[in-house]
Amino acid sequence: MFWQDWLKTVSSNFGSPGPQRANRTKTSCRLHVEVLEDRAVPTASLRLAVMGDSLSASYAGFPGRSGDQSWTQQLQQLRPHQVQIFNEAVSGATSGDVLSVQAGAVAGLVAAGKVDYATLIVGANDLATELNADLPILFGGNAPLFYQTFVQHYTTSVVSNIEHTVAMVSSAGDVGLAVGNIPDVAVTPAYASTTPAFILSTITAAELSANQQIASFAASHHLPVIDLFGLSHLAQSPLTLGGVTVNNLYALDGFHPDTVGQGLLANTILQSLDRAYDAPVDHLQLSDQQILTEAGITHPPGHAYFEIDSYVIFDRDGKQSGHRARSHHHEAADREDQFALLD
Repeated sequence: MFWQDWLKTVSSNFGSPGPQRANRTKTSCRLHVEVLEDRAVPTASLRLAVMGDSLSASYAGFPGRSGDQSWTQQLQQLRPHQVQIFNEAVSGATSGDVLSVQAGAVAGLVAAGKVDYATLIVGANDLATELNADLPILFGGNAPLFYQTFVQHYTTSVVSNIEHTVAMVSSAGDVGLAVGNIPDVAVTPAYASTTPAFILSTITAAELSANQQIASFAASHHLPVIDLFGLSHLAQSPLTLGGVTVNNLYALDGFHPDTVGQGLLANTILQSLDRAYDAPVDHLQLSDQQILTEAGITHPPGHAYFEIDSYVIFDRDGKQSGHRARSHHHEAADREDQFALLD
């Protein structure tokens, strides 16, 4: 069936002292202190918990993304000693899956003091779930009701799950959270080439509706938003990266970002943590040349960075104007009081 097919498309011993010599002649000696080299294992400067779906999970093992790397893979590959990632994201996860499984796991990490920051990027898979539920209305001939039902149900469900996920993680302890909005899946080749225009416009309307509420929620709780909707439109035209014109930002499946797109997402996430919490990320950003190398794209020498600042939504004029104005402790305490209203 066409719709079913389309819907599917979306881990010395110390020696004992030797025998003592009798009548050993004592000689005067001066105590000498030997300074030993520091063999301590370096501590990662960024300890990050990740929640979400295939945008954050590893691409390994998925044929449609073969040869490409997600943003978590690239940071682990290129910044192995500076970034420690606890990746709870699962390919195919919906916002309900994240709330019921991943949120608790990350809350445990926060409570144990194992992470300082967390990201939440989810919602794209909910579109297919909601579409599957509402298509009978459209097939019944009532397009206006389908549009209204889809937009309202999707927005309410996804935003509620995101809010409660943030509440659970934030109330567990001291953590800096960054939330992604919903990417525009309607512009991806996988959707755009197979989906009727009316449904595409309905999907985009639902994304915009949810994103408006996500932005309002994030602003009221002083959380940075990773603008995935904006980033998804980068692929609509060629862009210049490290002196190279890049014409495609999609993996083989035509839906997921390729290594270049994911590299830009990595930098946007790092920038969001810097903007909101003054996280130590300046030396962690991936250069254009590093991203191109990971993607197997030949490039001239250099050390440039694609401008991604506009894809972080955060009010610099609020209580956290500019960089982090207050400690995580105070932020977490405030958010715990505010999030209690959700329960």
